[in-house]
Amino acid sequence: MKTVQIYNLHLVTGEVVQAAEDYELKGKKTIVSLFQRADDEDIFLITDLLLGSCYIPKKEYCVYCNRRCQS
Repeated sequence: MKTVQIYNLHLVTGEVVQAAEDYELKGKKTIVSLFQRADDEDIFLITDLLLGSCYIPKKEYCVYCNRRCQS
């Protein structure tokens, strides 16, 4: 069984989108790293098995709220 890290992505519109990744994932492939290195024109695809998918433009993302959940 894998452990996942859950992130709350706070958008500048006030919405919060949850995303998860393998807890052991490190380096350039983490959600935090991808958002930090992205250009403002980049668009991210967030997929959830139950809720479906959504596209998030980087410029719509509030980087100041970018932190890991403590749950």
